[in-house]
Amino acid sequence: MSPIVIASGGWEARIRPDIGGALATLSKDGRQMLRPMPDIASDVRDSACFAMLPFSNRIAGAQFEWDGRTVSLEPDMLAYPHALNGTGWQVPWEVEVATTDTAILCHHHERDTQGWPWAFRAQLQYSVSGEGLAVLLSMTNLSSSPMPAGLGLHPYLRRSSQTSVRFEAEEVVLTDADGIPTGESASPGRFAQWAQGAELPNVLVDHCHTGWTGTAEVSDHFGTVTLQAEGAPHLHIYAPPESGVLCCEPVSHRPNALNQFAQDVIVLKPGETQSLTLRIGHR
Repeated sequence: MSPIVIASGGWEARIRPDIGGALATLSKDGRQMLRPMPDIASDVRDSACFAMLPFSNRIAGAQFEWDGRTVSLEPDMLAYPHALNGTGWQVPWEVEVATTDTAILCHHHERDTQGWPWAFRAQLQYSVSGEGLAVLLSMTNLSSSPMPAGLGLHPYLRRSSQTSVRFEAEEVVLTDADGIPTGESASPGRFAQWAQGAELPNVLVDHCHTGWTGTAEVSDHFGTVTLQAEGAPHLHIYAPPESGVLCCEPVSHRPNALNQFAQDVIVLKPGETQSLTLRIGHR
């Protein structure tokens, strides 16, 4: 399937419905705002941004208890033995609408596919304007029983030796070597003074920052990429040292929330919908 291209006001986005409904590139006046996806790539991890649902990040041991039963999921190869980033990022999405400046994709999940025992319908809407890109991710419970739900978006920001990141949060969740929360937290400046704007440290940052204000900035010698999210009280930062990878992920819950942070999990009754919006701009 050919990529969908939408454009407006100097902004252009290329979308890959066949690879997780992912965003392949996002540019303004020809300059890339996110890490571009190579044309020959077939792995969603090489994209510029992908959706995470019906949960984000890890579920420890690929299982959790819900309503008196054990739910067993398929573990991810790179995060084994844990489940990672839900089910939507590993499947093709259908195109519902494609205009010059908007694309709407959908994904129908049947019961027990990849172990998730609830049916749901997800929708991804990409829209560009002179202000930038808006991504609306939503999920509706199509089952006859309540469903635990979580959403996230996984943008890969451009990164260089001059890159700095600025955002405000309340705490950072500490994790073990597998990325599973230990139950401890620290001040949001544990890895860098993000609130003042900080260069990326020479250590692995793969941590969820809770109590996020919903805005973040990533700056380099080309300018500042701005992120603004709704429906995401947490920001997960993934930045391996000495790499070109920087992810600033708006998420609705902490890692392993279905086992450790029940207060983060939204319970959708049959027919109910949860949504998350991310706006990406530049100045």
